[in-house]
Amino acid sequence: MGSVTTIQGPTYSDGDASHRPTNRPDLRKANEQGYLQKLALKWMQEVGMAKNGRNYSLDQLPAGYEVWERPRTNDPNHFDKWLFGHPNHKTFDSPNRFFPHFVYLMRNGSENCTCKMCNVGKSKSLPVPVAEPPPQKAPLHKGPVDEQGVPDVFQHLFTLLKSEGTLTREIEEPFSMDWRAEQPLVEAMANSTRESYIPRHGEIVMYLKPRPFLQGHELRQDISSHEFKIYDTKTSQYIGTPQWLAGIVAEMPPLIPPNMTVFGFRIEPLPTPGSNDRSINKKYTYAPINLIRPFAFWQTCLHGVSQDQWHQSIHNALAACKTVSLIDRHIFKGFWPTAKIYSRAIFIGAENYWIGDTVRLLPKAVPLDTVPPNTVMVMQIRNIVTTLLNLQPEADGHTVTGDECESITITLEGHVYTLSKATTNNNTNIIDLTEEEDEEDEEDDDNATILPTHAQKPVMHNYDRDGYRWHRLLPSNPHPTATATAEDADENLHSTTFSGVLSRLYEHTAMHTWFPALHLWSSPPPTAAAAAASSSAAPTDPNNSNPTNLLRCGTTSMMVARGGKEWFWADGRVEALGLTRLCGMHVGARNAERERE
Repeated sequence: MGSVTTIQGPTYSDGDASHRPTNRPDLRKANEQGYLQKLALKWMQEVGMAKNGRNYSLDQLPAGYEVWERPRTNDPNHFDKWLFGHPNHKTFDSPNRFFPHFVYLMRNGSENCTCKMCNVGKSKSLPVPVAEPPPQKAPLHKGPVDEQGVPDVFQHLFTLLKSEGTLTREIEEPFSMDWRAEQPLVEAMANSTRESYIPRHGEIVMYLKPRPFLQGHELRQDISSHEFKIYDTKTSQYIGTPQWLAGIVAEMPPLIPPNMTVFGFRIEPLPTPGSNDRSINKKYTYAPINLIRPFAFWQTCLHGVSQDQWHQSIHNALAACKTVSLIDRHIFKGFWPTAKIYSRAIFIGAENYWIGDTVRLLPKAVPLDTVPPNTVMVMQIRNIVTTLLNLQPEADGHTVTGDECESITITLEGHVYTLSKATTNNNTNIIDLTEEEDEEDEEDDDNATILPTHAQKPVMHNYDRDGYRWHRLLPSNPHPTATATAEDADENLHSTTFSGVLSRLYEHTAMHTWFPALHLWSSPPPTAAAAAASSSAAPTDPNNSNPTNLLRCGTTSMMVARGGKEWFWADGRVEALGLTRLCGMHVGARNAERERE
């Protein structure tokens, strides 16, 4: 039998613990596994979430219910089973007969039960009200729920972890309409091939309206001044300065080159945080990809533009740069009193990062003996982990909500690479990237770090030239903002706080196209004649912090954008950006479809 996905049972129960075969010595308590597995499978089929080949099991039967059995007289090796606990003191002889009542319990008793035992003759009983348990029967069992009445799966897992000591579970929330609605989208995104330079849904970007660039006008970066200007191809002259805006990617075209340039991305300007005036959302634009830049480069885009000429959406976007929200928390691992929740993706400020993405890391001011300050380093993300350290139970000594813990941190784990002239000959803590490209990672079936198809290293290529090469750092030589992950030391992973991420590492071709005035290093390598004429050749170190360095571009921008504010950890992107409408529709709490019928 393959791996089993555990499904949380109903948090509401009308089970009567006094309904037991006390005067039947021929009966004994039975193994409940058959009921747990059949009920779980039928429930997942009921809600449309069952997957072919997947095995399911409930964590437990509804409170007050038990399975009893006895051997058949004519076949002692075969046992007949009955489920006890119904409030009418009737028994069920199979999971199939009990399932209608199970559905009633899973829906918190909000509808009349259709099972035979609740509707048999004169002994028919009315559904038991949630707030009024039947007298002289087992107390109503009501598990943890959130403010929307959805079972709190994390409180359940925390409490179960305290009870069992160690725990590994796949996280599924079939009662949550939000979770069920986002699963097809998450699966599609996790398994798709995504170039780093393509804007992603929900990201904040810099963009221009396309109208000024019709009839032979182009967006170009002036090589001499580094300013972006409108260029007239007919007169070969610059004719003006474009108006940059900041907005959220609300709708994406099919990711085929003609679609990205012809139809464009629907981008909506960001509204002022806390303002009730949302009219700015209606001023959306379909911008082709050549008029879009990652928000990490906002200062480069606005170079030469005075602040009083910035569009209001720029200020609104800067206010959202210290927000963080997780996507698809899908695996729970714990060793009491520490719990770890693994997510597939994360929004950090303007950008969206998935497992497998390669990201640039912010530099650290404090130098290390083996790593010079301002060294260019990137990480290929393997895990996105939320760690709750030293969990404590509530006053009842049993329930663990997660509110009482020493600390909660969000970290990214992965392989860290540096661009330098170092080789394995003079540093045993460095592995040449070219030496590991033929290696294949062997992952366990339940490991959270299985990389999707888009997680490939070519995004790092073309930066390694002029003698500089990518090398992977081993845990004994971590990035200044990254530390070795002790439990994953065999995988040579490092971890960094989410705030240590600068942006995705974009393809070299894209960077050169976006910013032709910038060079791979701080300035182009000097020619032999220029070097002879000058006593000091221009610096060519890729770790130089000169703003014309492609690999360092955007560092100052993001440090400025994130300065002076506390981080806001939101439940989702809609809450993080304070959105009420997107693509002309209400979202979040404003969405009328979220109201219970």
